[in-house]
Amino acid sequence: MNMLPDGRGLFTLLVRLIVQVLILLAINLILIGLPMLKAITIPGSPITIPAVISVVIGAIIIGILLGFRLDFVPMLRRYFCSFPQAATIASSAIILGIIITAYSMFEAAVRPLMFQFGWSYPLIFFIIALWPLITLITTLYSSGRPIADWTAEKIMQNTMSSQGEGTRCTSCGNVCVRSAKFCPACGVCLVPQTENNTACKACGTVNKSTYKYCVNCGALIEEEQYETRVSI
Repeated sequence: MNMLPDGRGLFTLLVRLIVQVLILLAINLILIGLPMLKAITIPGSPITIPAVISVVIGAIIIGILLGFRLDFVPMLRRYFCSFPQAATIASSAIILGIIITAYSMFEAAVRPLMFQFGWSYPLIFFIIALWPLITLITTLYSSGRPIADWTAEKIMQNTMSSQGEGTRCTSCGNVCVRSAKFCPACGVCLVPQTENNTACKACGTVNKSTYKYCVNCGALIEEEQYETRVSI
């Protein structure tokens, strides 16, 4: 079974994105601030060299954001398996960031080419941004209680873990109460199933392979399975 990602992988991706974007924005500010580049003009075109530079760097940033979304959102969906709205929120926020980046970085190059229709430039981008914006707002609004419940659960789990009162699931990292036999987040059995113990099909309690009746609910273990376990 593949191990689910932990918070460190998500944090690493996020920090990497922030550093890359900040470096590219710094490079853009340095280049468009050079007075010699500002003085260079493209004959017969209203577009300036700094505007072209912003378009190129903006395209690179958008490519980085798209790649980040492809890696981050599925990992977030697996990590927060009990809170699927987190992936929708992150995906909508990233798409909105891509649209804002395109609007800011392409404006100096695209708007002059629109001539008397330059006023429609922000309107076009606002219309494009409506879908991820509405999705983000509605998901956040409807996720108020799940976010609060998830936060409270994580605080309780961290407290249990620090006090040694819980068992950490080896599959998803969720901290479960010590008496739990199955993880409530991913359903993985917390008691290793070997030839010496088998989960009861009626209640899930793990019994030794030599037991014919469940120690928890008294259910009769199927004769065929019992004979197979004994023969092992």
